[in-house]
Amino acid sequence: LKDRNSPQYRAAKWISDVDPIPNNSFVTGGTTGLNLDDPGFEQRYVMALFYFALDGPNWNRGGSGWLGEESVCEWYGVRGDSDGCL
Repeated sequence: LKDRNSPQYRAAKWISDVDPIPNNSFVTGGTTGLNLDDPGFEQRYVMALFYFALDGPNWNRGGSGWLGEESVCEWYGVRGDSDGCL
């Protein structure tokens, strides 16, 4: 995480500073968003890591449909059901 150009750093920076779903540890009262021990938090980080590692901003769709406020199961090209993302 020390290398600011690494996908790991960029994904961590996104989830801490930009992610439209706030982390409970940063929200007053901790009543909205994801807890740090929530599997959804880890899943969002891993999907953001995938996005940055594979140059998501330069994909044909310009990365649109990713890194949004909806569940990662609803991001462009990701399919999900009640059991989780496929």
